[in-house]
Amino acid sequence: MSVDSSEFESVFQNENLLKQKLHDGKYFSIEKVKVNHRWEIQKSIQEKEKANPVCIESLKREFEIGSQLQHSFICSYYKLSTDDCSIHREYIDGLTWNDYFDTYPDELSIGEKYILQLMDALQYMHSKGIFHMDLKPENILINQEIRTIKIIDFGHALYQNDTLWRGGVKSNVKTENLISAEKDWNAFFSIIQSNTTKFSRICDKKIQKAYNLFIKRENRLDFQQTKAIFENASIIGVYKKLVLLTSSILCFFLVFMQLNRPDKKEVVKNSKQKVTPKFTIQKQNQVPSVMEVDKNLKIIYVMPKNRVQRRLSIEDSLFFVDKGSLFGSELEKKIGTTSNKIKKNLQAQNLLDEYELNFYNHAQKRHLDSLQKIRAKEIYDYNLSKSFNNYAHLLN
Repeated sequence: MSVDSSEFESVFQNENLLKQKLHDGKYFSIEKVKVNHRWEIQKSIQEKEKANPVCIESLKREFEIGSQLQHSFICSYYKLSTDDCSIHREYIDGLTWNDYFDTYPDELSIGEKYILQLMDALQYMHSKGIFHMDLKPENILINQEIRTIKIIDFGHALYQNDTLWRGGVKSNVKTENLISAEKDWNAFFSIIQSNTTKFSRICDKKIQKAYNLFIKRENRLDFQQTKAIFENASIIGVYKKLVLLTSSILCFFLVFMQLNRPDKKEVVKNSKQKVTPKFTIQKQNQVPSVMEVDKNLKIIYVMPKNRVQRRLSIEDSLFFVDKGSLFGSELEKKIGTTSNKIKKNLQAQNLLDEYELNFYNHAQKRHLDSLQKIRAKEIYDYNLSKSFNNYAHLLN
């Protein structure tokens, strides 16, 4: 495949482009230039203003301040050229603060990371006695690949207790009271609060908490406390997710174990096969200790030991003798002409449950206290057992 010479020349020129104008202002122009295979930003005084001493002084001052700052989140200044009245600083391939979050809305979920970076950069700057004085979203660039911010443009930056500069004009007013960290921190909160409707709900709460602390301290930031608000909240968020994940896994495991219990499987199997319940009936001259002895069937009655007996009236005693003695005849009616052994035993089991419930209903109607109820139960179960023995042959 052949390439036209003019097309090749055009491509070659684009790849070796040395300058690209980004901004053209009244006093300064901003260009992107390639120096030794590296892109840099060149800020130059406009041709007609090159003789203006204020512009020259402003450019020198920006380079002097910027070159003192060596920080991961602050752009680096490389050189000052007095010949063409320009300075060179680091080129950041990124978007401004607002444009970045508009372009990459998913990054709002880790907004605390960028807020902490901005805080660290400002704190470092202030520790050097330098104030940016023009902090705004346009002067904060974020690179999407490495997810770091860079503060740029120190054209309005000042030293502590310095004379005030405004738009390149030097004022005679001392600024001991005017120049402080307050302006930078106010700008910091203004920037991050402008995104509170976009940041996550947790991040919004952290920003509000940090701002309340800032106001409480009369617009002075406690860096360590404010940093802890964002860092701790981030850690808590991670812990919450970890606990939620662990809980989900544990719940899944417990449900799995419950469904695969050996006894659970056995009960399901027994219910499908309808295993015949086993009955053990005591001799008529003994009070029954246990009516049902199969491990899967409940214990109907256990003989109490060493229990103090309260007197039960003869009338109540005869009442429960009579009620217990009716079991056998009721069983005969239930079974009728049924020949299936499994069905007979199931009907017998259902009748036993019914009599168990009937006893408590009778006891309540007779207004028995707890001790009388115990004695009545012994009489009731004993006579029920005798009646059952008389009709036990019907289940065979």
